[in-house]
Amino acid sequence: MLSPFTPHLGTNYAPSELEKLQIKQLLEKPREELQSIDYEIEGLRQRLAALVHQREERAQFIEDHSTLLGPIRGLPNELLRTIFVHCLPEPSPFLSESHDIDEGHMSAAEAPLLLTFVCQLWRRAALSFPEIWERALIPVPSPSQRSEEDWALAAQNLSELTRLWLSRARNRPITISISSSWRPHPGEGIINLLSSVAQYSSQWKGLRVQAYSDVTDGLLSLPSSSVPDLQYLDISDSGAGAFAQSDKEGLLGGPSLRGLRYRGFRLLHVAETALQWSQLTDLHIASVRDLADIQVWVILKRCPCLERCHARIASVGFYEPVAAPRPQLPCLKLLHIRHTTVTPLTLFFTSLHLPALADLTLYTPDSGESLSAAIGESAPTLRRLAVWTNHTSTETMLENLGLLSQLEFLELGYLPYRGPPCELLSDTFLAALTPSSDEDRTTSPNTPSATPPYLCPNLQEISLHVATAPRITDTVIFEFIKNRRGLRSPTLRSVKVIHPWCDAELDVVDELDKQRVDIRHVKVNLQYRERERDGSSVLDL
Repeated sequence: MLSPFTPHLGTNYAPSELEKLQIKQLLEKPREELQSIDYEIEGLRQRLAALVHQREERAQFIEDHSTLLGPIRGLPNELLRTIFVHCLPEPSPFLSESHDIDEGHMSAAEAPLLLTFVCQLWRRAALSFPEIWERALIPVPSPSQRSEEDWALAAQNLSELTRLWLSRARNRPITISISSSWRPHPGEGIINLLSSVAQYSSQWKGLRVQAYSDVTDGLLSLPSSSVPDLQYLDISDSGAGAFAQSDKEGLLGGPSLRGLRYRGFRLLHVAETALQWSQLTDLHIASVRDLADIQVWVILKRCPCLERCHARIASVGFYEPVAAPRPQLPCLKLLHIRHTTVTPLTLFFTSLHLPALADLTLYTPDSGESLSAAIGESAPTLRRLAVWTNHTSTETMLENLGLLSQLEFLELGYLPYRGPPCELLSDTFLAALTPSSDEDRTTSPNTPSATPPYLCPNLQEISLHVATAPRITDTVIFEFIKNRRGLRSPTLRSVKVIHPWCDAELDVVDELDKQRVDIRHVKVNLQYRERERDGSSVLDL
């Protein structure tokens, strides 16, 4: 807009009285135009708001009706149920090595309960699908910082939820997991909770309890007739005093029981329990103390169908070989023995026939006799070997490994608090498992050659926990990986070496890269005193 006062704008110029009158006259029309523009803007704003409102209505209308066309609504119930199954928290395997009970308690924040809140269709589908209600993970409320009345109310609410949850499983076999880190308040609360669980005992397939004796005693006292289909029982018991395990009417006498894992100090006489020994496939009693080898042997003798066994042997009772025939365990594939006495278990192992043994773990303070006896006739079938020892020499260990041509997994380490370790894990040891640098790379690892064969040609994973001295040098580790991966058909997939008291001498992973050794999909984990060199994130693509 043109103005005779433009040169004075933005300056300190003071207009005269005449000029002030001229300025007032000059602003009359722009003020009228500004007011008109404001009216027009307000009208446009109201029109825009109306259009926005209309748009939101149309968009909501379209969205609401478009959902009716969604492909998820046309899914057959079979596919929708498959989706529901994949939404469930991942359960830990029953009788697994983990000491943690399942995560994912009965919560509205997780499936399957969460699925009932999505929509009416999903709620109907979830409530009509009993398979997703088969697992109940029940956390006993903590009495910490709660009055007895508040705890009783929380227990009552949990009891009602448990009944509702298990009723949705209908007649399906169910798995119960009960966890409690604290001793619960005595009274009606815990009684009602256990009653809610026991109400469905005829459907139990698996029961896992991690609790104080207040809870475990109430469950173990259930009559065996009330659990006709119970197959797996996992008890972690905190308490003192023994419980009556010889009563055939108790829970341990269940007619279908196949697997038992007990962790605690109250199972004093394992062999006297009313277990259906002849049908057991899994037995975990490694926390039961004061067992002699002869007692474990008697137990194994009674279990012809046993597939997996974990046991602790605190003393030796074998003083002469057993009379033939030896008991056979044709199904036993996994045997983990914790041996706490320096007297070898030679007669224990030689008195067993284990034709299918594939996985052997041995914690032994003796000088290697137990290991030699344990391998024995099982050498052709062993695929996994883990040995924790303090007095087994390199020569003895290599002599035993020389028998294991099919071994795929090897773990060796030292027992803590058992005195100074012998010189087991050293350069000499790993070199014996390393192909020579001039090994014919066009032949199979098992092909005879002029050079002495290296041990364990089919090895895929190795884990070594090295003590203070001597150490396995990084150069030898490098040669081991390089030569193993340089074979025509390399099998090595994982290398783990722990040096808790040594520093790195060589960046093994970097050196392997420089020499273009093919270590793709190989996990290399080397741990030292101050740092850990883990190549898995780079190499395991």
